[in-house]
Amino acid sequence: MATEKIITKSIPVAPDVPVPLRREIRDLKQNYPDQWNLYIQGLKAFQEIPCKNSDGTPNYLSYYEIAGIHGLPYRAYNNVTGKDGEKKKSGYCAHGSILLPTWHRPFLAPFEEVLYLMVGKIAGDYLETERRAEYVAAAKDFRMPYWHWALEPTTAGGVTPEFLLDEELKGKDGIVTPKSKGERVPFPNPLHHFKFNPLNPQKGGFDDRNMADCERFKNKNLTERMVYLIKSYNTYAPFSNKGWLESKRTRGEEASLEDIHDLVHDKVDGDGRMGDIATSGFDPIFWLHHTNIDRLFAIWQAIHPNSYVESQQTTQETFVAKTGTWEDNNTDLGPFYRTQIKMWTSETVKDTEDIIAAFDKLYESGSLAIRIRDNIQTGLTLKAPLSDVEEVGGRTQEFLGRRQESTGKKGYVDLDSLGSNGKYLEWLTNFKVQKHALRGTFSVEVFLGPDFAQIDCAAWDLEPGRVGTFSVLGSREGTGCERCRKDQESQLIVTSQVLLTLALVENPDGSEVPRADVADLEVWVSSNEVSIPSEGEQPIYADTVDIYPEITTRRDGTGRGNGTGLTRDRI
Repeated sequence: MATEKIITKSIPVAPDVPVPLRREIRDLKQNYPDQWNLYIQGLKAFQEIPCKNSDGTPNYLSYYEIAGIHGLPYRAYNNVTGKDGEKKKSGYCAHGSILLPTWHRPFLAPFEEVLYLMVGKIAGDYLETERRAEYVAAAKDFRMPYWHWALEPTTAGGVTPEFLLDEELKGKDGIVTPKSKGERVPFPNPLHHFKFNPLNPQKGGFDDRNMADCERFKNKNLTERMVYLIKSYNTYAPFSNKGWLESKRTRGEEASLEDIHDLVHDKVDGDGRMGDIATSGFDPIFWLHHTNIDRLFAIWQAIHPNSYVESQQTTQETFVAKTGTWEDNNTDLGPFYRTQIKMWTSETVKDTEDIIAAFDKLYESGSLAIRIRDNIQTGLTLKAPLSDVEEVGGRTQEFLGRRQESTGKKGYVDLDSLGSNGKYLEWLTNFKVQKHALRGTFSVEVFLGPDFAQIDCAAWDLEPGRVGTFSVLGSREGTGCERCRKDQESQLIVTSQVLLTLALVENPDGSEVPRADVADLEVWVSSNEVSIPSEGEQPIYADTVDIYPEITTRRDGTGRGNGTGLTRDRI
């Protein structure tokens, strides 16, 4: 008798009832306190579900098993195996694949469903005198929140909520639990880390690395890169992943949703799990991050309804697909079954209401074109002198002050000087490099200004000319990930794009490596003409970019700048 499959499905909603919203986590905490209390308690209860059933078989609805779909422990979920059975040392996750956005959509569904069930159970535990009816109503309307890491920081602390950093929620951040008589009480923070108990529930699951904690990044502003990607990339394939085949990717298509996705994985990671694809699914922040990635994908779909998954060979192996496998919109998104017979495919997850909840905010603003049109001034585009500006975050104020001190230029940009003819140029730095060039995760940092070679990399985040980062999630030498070893052997190439138009302040870490020592690193500068829209319309981006090899050629014209610049003969 065949084993019954776990069906991946959206949370049911009664007819004629609006689909509940996935809310930004800060909005959930501040404006929906009942749901916030239930979410924290429900997530903790979810993490404590035993990973094995009483008969010793895997409990596929436990936090451990669902998180393990992405990478480690490299075992079959829902009895879905590839051609090689369970011998592959790879997870199911589709990276470097045309299926990256669509595969992660059903991956969120079982996590959200179990979390919803835990939230409902907690709500029923409140006494009638502790507002049980209100909590039950809040539970029915609950959906998994997302973390919008591209929001512009409004305080010196940046975009990372402080409550993600605390091991215990207490004081004003304490949780109102059943039987706490309506009072906030200290509560272990399940968003801080997932506690393995034991570390290896099944033999051979994990190595003995420190996996108990990870740091969180601060002061990130990815708005410009995110908006440019969503609005100017009209074709799904280059938008979806950074493994887009070099033979098909053209100059100007170096960015991707996967590229921005990787940057957040890298910068959230300390010595923990998020920076390693094999273990990232176990970090609670992973689920907030990927719910936002799915939201960005939904935004892109709404803006570009006529482009979707096309046939492409995958550049990276998974548990069910070998490198070079042709994938399209009818490829099974294993291990997620839609019925007892059929799996979800990119075609069946295309309509977001079929598999996910609605989002509280679908469309994004934030492009420079919109700011010019509406004359919106932000911390980095201030019309008034710095001393006259109120409510500017401490880090932004420090940045502008240092900019003025080091360059002699005023600490603001007057938007009236931009787009005078209804158009402006969006300037971009573009990259191409071997993913595993340094046998580990690394980043390429972008600065505007003089040579920064003499500056300690630990101080880069304080430099006024620092623009942004290209993060590469490479794997270490001797990795247990079979897919990663094959990618190392094939010298897999990935690409990225960092906007130069507005300077971003970020926090690098690690040590500096000379650019010429990074295998196949190539850097070039391009621009894209942007038409400023009329009221109610969106910016229009030119179909092609202009490349400026003279910027990345040595000043004496004798070759590649720093050994990595694009020269005219390489275009």
